[in-house]
Amino acid sequence: MIDANDKHTGRLDLGVEPKKRGRPPTGAALSGAERQRAYRERQQKIMSRDDNSELRLALKAALDDVEDLRMKLRVELEMTHKAQSKAVQLELRVNELEAELASRRTMIGSDRVWRMQYKVKGARNWTTTRSIDGMQEDEAFLKVRELVAQAAGSDRNSQWRAIREDGVIFNPKDCK
Repeated sequence: MIDANDKHTGRLDLGVEPKKRGRPPTGAALSGAERQRAYRERQQKIMSRDDNSELRLALKAALDDVEDLRMKLRVELEMTHKAQSKAVQLELRVNELEAELASRRTMIGSDRVWRMQYKVKGARNWTTTRSIDGMQEDEAFLKVRELVAQAAGSDRNSQWRAIREDGVIFNPKDCK
C-alpha cells in the first residue's frame, strides 16, 4: 500500500497504468489567460448580437409600417378607380340625358300645335282664335304677350292665353 503522507514511497511500476478518472488530456490545453481572452471575445459577440437584434426589431417594425401603408394605398387606389369609373358612367349618363333633352326640345318645337285663346272678362268660356303649327314655346309666349299688349290698347276687358295640344297652358298673368 502507498502511504499518501509519506513522500519517500512511490508508485510501483507494474507496466500498466490504472485508468485515470475524468476527461483524457488532448495536449492542447489553454492557459488561464487564453481562456479569459476567449471568454471576453464570446461576450463581445453576444453583446454585438444584442445590438443587432435591436436594429432588427426596429427594421421589422419599419417594414410592418411600410406594409400597412402599402395596404392603405391599395385601398385608396381601388376607391379612386371606383370613383373614377362611377364618374365616367355618370358623365355618360348626363350626356345621354342631355341628348335626349335636346331631341325632346326639337320635337316639342316642331311637332307641337299652339292655340291662341281669349275671353272677355265675365265670360265663362275661352274662344280659340287661331292655331299655329310648329311654334317654339318662346315664340308662343312672345305671341301671347304681343296679343295681350294689342288688347290692352283696344279692349281692356279681354284676356289672352296660349294652350299647347298636350294641355300645357301659358297665361301671361302667371309670368308677371
